[in-house]
Amino acid sequence: EVDVRHIELAVDGLRYEPGDALDVRVNNPPALVDEFLGRTGLAGDTPVEHAGERLSLRDWLTRRRELTRLTAPLLDALFAAHPGHALSEIGHALQDSHQVVDVLAAGRVEWDAARWVASLAPLKPRAYSIASAQASVGDEVHLTVALKHSQGAGIARTGLASGHLAALPEGAEIEVELAPNPRFRLPRDGSRDVVMIGPGTGVAPFRAFLQQRVADGATGRHWLFFGHRHLQREFLYQTEWLAALKRGQLHRLSVAWSRDGAQRRYVQHLI
Repeated sequence: EVDVRHIELAVDGLRYEPGDALDVRVNNPPALVDEFLGRTGLAGDTPVEHAGERLSLRDWLTRRRELTRLTAPLLDALFAAHPGHALSEIGHALQDSHQVVDVLAAGRVEWDAARWVASLAPLKPRAYSIASAQASVGDEVHLTVALKHSQGAGIARTGLASGHLAALPEGAEIEVELAPNPRFRLPRDGSRDVVMIGPGTGVAPFRAFLQQRVADGATGRHWLFFGHRHLQREFLYQTEWLAALKRGQLHRLSVAWSRDGAQRRYVQHLI
């Protein structure tokens, strides 16, 4: 079952349009950094100079390097240096199911701090499609976040940003930046019909699209295709779509549930 959260953020002075995304910047949690240091046997206060910058290893791991995402270049370098590693035969398939510490849990890697800093990918923000229209929610940004779970080494892990967002208490602050997407916009002509195809959390921007069209008094029709695995547990924003249908703001709703019947049915079958 997919664990999906609706997150509402209060923002001041941020202007966005339907179709834009929000970059969420999150540091690696201290417990994950501690686990990395423990499994490598390296000291967090070790100074490391890389690309003209000198920081402690702990600072590199906390603020500048990816620990929850494995990359193909990192795996290639690790297994070239340690061909007998327990996971070497799995190779790039580890990217979907393991984190860096999971690889370390399966076999020690004899690298020094400088090599780790040079080999780990830079820590990047996570982008989420905005699920609201400012014309409807004002100084807020709504996100539809799937909480990523993995069990790569038999240890429960969560995604970096999704885990952080899911655990945020009310009133907490988070660093975000707008990621405009000018190539993903509603038609300027409000009489144009709009077909929206958004399976799973991909439905998020179309919630924003419909809110905007209603606020604009658009006269064009709206047809939404949505799919997920189970009707009972994963019909995201169900009450909103059904209410919009009843009000005549959403004109057609086509849904598919891939795990509810004997045969798997997806959005592409509806289309």
